[in-house]
Amino acid sequence: MRQLSTAAEAAILMAICVKRKEAEAGKELSRLRLSEKTLKLLTGRRRVDWRFVADLNEALLDHNLILLLTGDAIGLLKASAIKGFPRMNSDRVSEELKLARRGKLDYDDLANELEDETSEFDEEIDD
Repeated sequence: MRQLSTAAEAAILMAICVKRKEAEAGKELSRLRLSEKTLKLLTGRRRVDWRFVADLNEALLDHNLILLLTGDAIGLLKASAIKGFPRMNSDRVSEELKLARRGKLDYDDLANELEDETSEFDEEIDD
């Protein structure tokens, strides 16, 4: 019977992989992509559930890393890289937040706004 890695143990293995990949590349890498198979190998699991991912992310923070599961891709980010991201706040939706607190926000309108934006972006890609 195989022994499952703890989140802390898996985080160490992942951090070592990043360190060695950086040495190979000869530069620091702020983001990496990994396969589901690699994630399972590094964690010693056949199935990686959300509870383990939460524990793993907590352990990865000790190594300046964050794991992202997007559904069709798995990413590993340097936590320090996030400091350089553009900042976002809730000012852009302050009116919507007021409506939501009163139970009067029409989320369908917002969803339509998102779809319109996505359609425009898709058209730009096709050009």
